[in-house]
Amino acid sequence: TYTGPASPILLIQKLFLINPLFQFYGLWVVLNLILQLLLAIKIAKLLQFSKVQKYSLSLLTLTPFLFFRMEMHLWLISHFLILWAILNLIRYHKKINLKIVNLSANIVFAYLVNTYIFAMIFYLYLTIALHKIICDKSRNSRYYYFFALVTASLVSIFMFDGFKRQKNT
Repeated sequence: TYTGPASPILLIQKLFLINPLFQFYGLWVVLNLILQLLLAIKIAKLLQFSKVQKYSLSLLTLTPFLFFRMEMHLWLISHFLILWAILNLIRYHKKINLKIVNLSANIVFAYLVNTYIFAMIFYLYLTIALHKIICDKSRNSRYYYFFALVTASLVSIFMFDGFKRQKNT
């Protein structure tokens, strides 16, 4: 298994020529917790919660499951990426413009951190395409073709590759 630093931190280490033997686990955990609290507050603010409700919601995102996950698998604690995707979905449904840079950064960071979190976020974003398909009656919609292409690709990957276990893990 991989025991080096998280990929986003590793990229920063390479930029500043910092030895990758320094893994910065503590920095990674604190960064994840702070971003999770801040994004939960942003979601609550977007949903027009009161101040007490905002902070209560943010504290509720720090569940015992997260702390248990921290102990077992350090790379799966990046739940802030899922909250970021949920925030973007709420913005989409409230008719707030989504910036492609924001969506792309969320997807790229999720891919760099962990493929399981990437898969969760990817399917959350596919709901936007699915919503457009259902609401747009014409079958010539670019969202329809995007959704069909992605779904066919994923189904074919899972049919031929499946969920095989990796060797030596």
